[in-house]
Amino acid sequence: MMKILKLCSEPVWQSKQICNAKGWEGIGCGSELLVDADDIFISERCYIDGSTDNYFSFRCPVCGQNSDISESRIPEKVRCYVLGGKKKYNNEGWDR
Repeated sequence: MMKILKLCSEPVWQSKQICNAKGWEGIGCGSELLVDADDIFISERCYIDGSTDNYFSFRCPVCGQNSDISESRIPEKVRCYVLGGKKKYNNEGWDR
């Protein structure tokens, strides 16, 4: 039987981000934030032609504004973690 020698208390991934409302309406508050994998959600944008796009986003705890994070700035293991059942936001609101 496997034994746990030391629990990892470090987050899977962290990144400094600025609340800038990138990809969303609004301007954001400019707060500098330390975002980790649990802060990220998938936002789905639906367009008038019926097409959709998915983005990685986070919500600022200061002003409540959402901002997108460039997919290239998120390691693959974190993208897989987020895509593996995390909450999703679309034009209709939150989808669990």
